[in-house]
Amino acid sequence: MTDSENFLRNVENYAKENCLDLTQLCRLAGVSNNYIQGWKANGFNPTFNNIKKIVDYMKMSIPEIFCLKEEYVEKQLGLDTKDFNYGNMKNLKEDYEKLQEQWIKTDDENKSLQEMNKIDAEDIHALKAEIKSLKEKK
Repeated sequence: MTDSENFLRNVENYAKENCLDLTQLCRLAGVSNNYIQGWKANGFNPTFNNIKKIVDYMKMSIPEIFCLKEEYVEKQLGLDTKDFNYGNMKNLKEDYEKLQEQWIKTDDENKSLQEMNKIDAEDIHALKAEIKSLKEKK
């Protein structure tokens, strides 16, 4: 993939992740509304100032925007992003399973408490009836 394709892909991904279309992103970054779409139609030939405006808005560096995210992280930090993302997913799955277990345990405890309250209510009703019958005997 060429640098210009990486640049456009990163810009499009950023827009998509932030629920923006390319026209909105251009306006927010301070470049003309159809600037990026013009690149797509007419070929990649941006000025440095416009690239700088876009990367500043996106809070990225110029070298970073010309690489795919995975490549940039790997180059800068020496990390394999596939392992990193898999590790995060694995941790998230474990956390989810723990939460499910806690939910089930809490739900079971709530059912037990409801049963105990039902028994207590029945016992109280029975005791009231017994007290009433004892009073009537006197």
